[in-house]
Amino acid sequence: MIEGSPERIDTVDPAKYDFLRNIAMQNDIDLREYTEKVKTDLLELEHMALNDIAELNPEVATLYGELKQTDRILGNLEDILSSFQTELQDISAQVDLIKERSAIISTTAANKKEFEKGTFVL
Repeated sequence: MIEGSPERIDTVDPAKYDFLRNIAMQNDIDLREYTEKVKTDLLELEHMALNDIAELNPEVATLYGELKQTDRILGNLEDILSSFQTELQDISAQVDLIKERSAIISTTAANKKEFEKGTFVL
């Protein structure tokens, strides 16, 4: 159901707010005056907040620029580290290949030595 559509009827139950009326009467407070004071205070706070935002705006813009620059630097660093990782993987693969070749050469040398001694067994 869409808010404000004819199917929905908003009603305010006055009994929900009896406690406010009781507090106001006990403390001799005019609710209309108090409501106006609250509205005025809220408008003043809103005005103060907007002024603070306007004063901070240049600082926020500077911070935003610095954050974007930091993000770019971190992106470049990520690319460099990714490339470095790929190079390390390539080096690791080459080391594994050299180990395999070394094992083959060692086995071949040991077999040749055994063959020369005449103790080579198939």
